Amino acid sequence: ETRDELMSLSMDEACVLGIFTNSYVTWDHEVNETNDKPRLADMAVQAVRLLQKKAEAEDTGFFIMIEAGRIDQVCGHHQKRWY
Repeated sequence: ETRDELMSLSMDEACVLGIFTNSYVTWDHEVNETNDKPRLADMAVQAVRLLQKKAEAEDTGFFIMIEAGRIDQVCGHHQKRWY
């Protein structure tokens, strides 16, 4: 739930689910020491580290898609905009 928890993962976890907010991820400029929220870069780095370790152990590859900028609202036609 916090940046500290995310950054202290041992990378030996069988699976990980990070729930850092009950709404949208906190914008980077709103992240600070008092709210202990991770930045998108923190989440991406830890996800890649975890997947890399698992891929090496299982001699497989991995795919990760990282989305930012609330793309689902712009491209998901939440405003019924058709381009």
